[in-house]
Amino acid sequence: PGVALMSCTQAALLLIFATAVAFTSAALQPAVELGGFARCQARAALRRAAAPPRCSALAAPELDQSRRLAFDEFLSQFCGHFDNLEQALEDRRAGRPPREGGGHEHIHCHLQPLALERPAVLANYYFNGDPARPFRQRLYTLQPTEARRSAADGEIRMQIFRLAEQVEAKLRAASGDAAAVAWDAERDLAEELLIPGCDVFWRRVGGHFEGEMATASALVHSPLLGREIVVTDHLHLWEGALWVNDRGCGTDGTYLYGNTRDVPYKMDRVRWSSHRGEPVWEDRRAA
Repeated sequence: PGVALMSCTQAALLLIFATAVAFTSAALQPAVELGGFARCQARAALRRAAAPPRCSALAAPELDQSRRLAFDEFLSQFCGHFDNLEQALEDRRAGRPPREGGGHEHIHCHLQPLALERPAVLANYYFNGDPARPFRQRLYTLQPTEARRSAADGEIRMQIFRLAEQVEAKLRAASGDAAAVAWDAERDLAEELLIPGCDVFWRRVGGHFEGEMATASALVHSPLLGREIVVTDHLHLWEGALWVNDRGCGTDGTYLYGNTRDVPYKMDRVRWSSHRGEPVWEDRRAA
């Protein structure tokens, strides 16, 4: 009887032990998987923090392959420095002063990708190569258009936002360096900062991208001028160039800005550096 009792006790203990092991294993398994996933997320966050901001496609899974590739390619090109110095000099040699004279001002455009809830780009435009004196600062958000929308009508939608006053002030103090601002989607993509009616739709045309507004023109209130203005916008983007043909006039047709001969501002991609504290040009095109 003693032996039989010992066997039953051993069996009971073994059963209890096996049950405890199985329960513990089952309880721990999700925690192990969650911990591994959390570690993976943490490593990815560290990699993103260590790497400089870049345009990366956050394309929706339902995008077809061609539209996804177009979005990736566009984002890889829609950043960096662009400048039309050569065009401005050519106009001067031809005796065409800016504005009413039919020439072009010397304009520099700096596009900087931002880490917001969706792909976004900060655009700084300034005259005569002086980043401390911008004449326009905008925030662009980019997203692929719906699959049901024809590619001919635009594969990429770009919405245009003004900047909050405190953001503009910080950027001016930092000569337009996006790193000087703690960007916040709730503040910087607020509905009141969106410029209505001015969305640009980009589509691939041959070997480049072409952008146009949904309508031929838009009526926009200009806080700077304190009046309503009629704006039109037509853009082209290549790997090595950005052409901008935006024009503005009063509701009575009065000329305000843009090229009077309807010739785009033809900006080449350039590399920008500093030497002894002063901005200088390196190569006319980036490698």
